[in-house]
Amino acid sequence: MDHDSHSARCQDILGRPWPEVHKFMDQYFEVAPGEAHRIVLHHALGVNLCSQALGEASRPAAEPHVMDDMGSIPVGPQEARDMLGTIHPNELNRANVVLKSLGLHQVDGGVADHVWWALRILVER
Repeated sequence: MDHDSHSARCQDILGRPWPEVHKFMDQYFEVAPGEAHRIVLHHALGVNLCSQALGEASRPAAEPHVMDDMGSIPVGPQEARDMLGTIHPNELNRANVVLKSLGLHQVDGGVADHVWWALRILVER
């Protein structure tokens, strides 16, 4: 979902759009583009970080943000990564750099991602 949609949903359910929450939750989109940015904060640990940064009152807005983007609230970064589709190894590496800077465990993309991208490169040649 885009920020306008997240804000509209929060307005409907919470009576306030909470744009600062959506900005916080998606703040690493430029660093880890596409689905990869969701590995960083779209999970229960990310919701906790949001509530620490913006106050406990932000939690009811952060939780539906994650639910809308992920379908449920993963426990942490690895579970969030496992819920997403194939992610380019470079994007996964960028997400891991951010996770490390936040003191969170880095995630494993698995062999499947590397094999998929290698095959794609071979087919495109």
